[in-house]
Amino acid sequence: MGRPSLPPVSGRQPGAGSRSGSVPHVVGVHLYLEQDGRVLLGLRHPSAFAASTHHFRPGHCEPESAVSCLVREAEEAVTPRSRT
Repeated sequence: MGRPSLPPVSGRQPGAGSRSGSVPHVVGVHLYLEQDGRVLLGLRHPSAFAASTHHFRPGHCEPESAVSCLVREAEEAVTPRSRT
């Protein structure tokens, strides 16, 4: 499955033209995937906030649309990762 093409990102640097020391807005998403009555949840690490509880998969958008962000997060959530 190919990734959706993204529109070009402007050359503007985060915080450019704004007050000194300001930070750009970070958009976060929470992924809700359901199939056949089952919902994909993550399990928080034992040392994390709300340790060992289930949660919707979170993510941050890169320079992309919210929909592209959710597609990318879904791919990352269901793609096995090797442990190093």
